[in-house]
Amino acid sequence: MGPDGPTWDERLEDVLITQFVRRHRAVLAGVTAAATVAMAAAFYLSTRPPPDDGVVHVSIEPVATGVGDAPAVVSEDGVMILGYRLTPDRGTDTVRALGLVGPAVRASSVELRTATLPGRAVLADVSVVPGCDDPRSATATLAAYGPVPSGSRACSSSSRWRST
Repeated sequence: MGPDGPTWDERLEDVLITQFVRRHRAVLAGVTAAATVAMAAAFYLSTRPPPDDGVVHVSIEPVATGVGDAPAVVSEDGVMILGYRLTPDRGTDTVRALGLVGPAVRASSVELRTATLPGRAVLADVSVVPGCDDPRSATATLAAYGPVPSGSRACSSSSRWRST
């Protein structure tokens, strides 16, 4: 006993905790190790990323073109210019626009405005030569046109796409 009363060791000894720990040291070590492994497994399972489905997921949204303030501009020679932001949904994916699809598209080319934005997004202006002899071109809306994305995954080289 110390000058101010019993020490912590003496108190634990009085309630028989120290003796119990000495007698069951191996069991307590096994339970502690199993609890640690179970907590680590639960943490891993709750924080791991979703399984890779091999598809590059990309969000496509119209934005103002680099030529004007509208998402679609028609130049003097009849070429449509459409602005798009392509954003990969996963941080490990990279995307770029290859061209444009839609009614009456004869040819298209892409001019990259910025290499990458936050979130690995890409801004691109897509120039389109329309085929005005196609009857669908008279009734087509901006929503009927969309960029053809291309991309790559950090862990695989898949060419399948799903637009979200």
